[in-house]
Amino acid sequence: MKTVFLTRRFFPEIGGVERHSLEVAKRLIQHGHEVKVVSEFTPTLNNNKKINYQSSSKSAKLHQCKEQPVKSSYSDHFEIKNIEVFKFNLGSSEFFKKFKIWWYLLRNIKVILQADIVHCHDVFIWYLPFRFLLPWKKVYVTFHGYENFPLKKRQIFLHRLSQVLSNGNIAVGRFIEKWYGTKSDFITYGGVDRSGVLPKKNALGAKEIKILFLGRCEADTGVFEYVKILKELRKSKIKFQLQVCGDGGLAKEFKHYGKLNGFVKSPEDFIDWSDVVFTSSYLSILESMARRRPVVSVYANSLKEDYLKMSKFKNYIMITDSEEDAVGYIKKTINGQSKKLVEEGYVWAKSQTWEKVEELYIKLWKIK
Repeated sequence: MKTVFLTRRFFPEIGGVERHSLEVAKRLIQHGHEVKVVSEFTPTLNNNKKINYQSSSKSAKLHQCKEQPVKSSYSDHFEIKNIEVFKFNLGSSEFFKKFKIWWYLLRNIKVILQADIVHCHDVFIWYLPFRFLLPWKKVYVTFHGYENFPLKKRQIFLHRLSQVLSNGNIAVGRFIEKWYGTKSDFITYGGVDRSGVLPKKNALGAKEIKILFLGRCEADTGVFEYVKILKELRKSKIKFQLQVCGDGGLAKEFKHYGKLNGFVKSPEDFIDWSDVVFTSSYLSILESMARRRPVVSVYANSLKEDYLKMSKFKNYIMITDSEEDAVGYIKKTINGQSKKLVEEGYVWAKSQTWEKVEELYIKLWKIK
């Protein structure tokens, strides 16, 4: 089966959608499928020496990879783990981006015509004209997370339009149905790598508790709420070490409490180092649970509350909007009272593999 993924961001960029689409694509390749990815261009991609890729010429055409890379500020074409990736510089204007991607895809419509499946990761708008130009072509969509709070009417409309015009969809989180008014064929929360699921026990008892913050340093990931928890810990005279793995506009809020590491490609070592993980995003929660780490997730609005409390793992982590409750849970963790909860979460999380996520895609494409 030949599949084209349309996604705003893709590897080597770091993030939930980037990881989700990469892991699914890798497993599809392993099972004999062909995957091509079209995404926005990353200006710093050429500086990433760890990736062996080859650039296309300055033409908007989707050229085949050449033996010698050609530098370009307009587009890149490379292969990673047998996934053919096309990245385009769509500019900074959100309004003109749609027309640019439509133009690129139209000029290279052969890429779509050769595909058995077109799967959009959020950006169904990119494919909108082709839904009418190629009405027989199977197209699907995965809804990842949410844009902001409160939701805008336009965002809700685009989700509903995507559901109506697509042949099926997967939602990352049950909350999407409630807040966007859509109906999902399948629900997922992402996956964990089987090799990363380790039966490693968490040993407490040190003089300082080790805390890891994992995620973007922005308001929607709970930075302000986590800082309140850190203040409360100090007030309660609980000593701690803090490592921050993530970056963003609010990273400076943590600078008086611990070490800022920026985004890291392999957070597993930091998770293993930690006694407690502060994170409020699905993948980071799953990865922490799969490594037997207690998780504290916070919310500051009703959407984020549903994002967390409507999940299947809600009973295995601490979900709160209260720094006092969070500190109480951390105290229980220090005293070993959260072991049963952590173990139950571990058992559930280790079964949520990327192979199971891939199976959802295969089922989705076959049932419609």
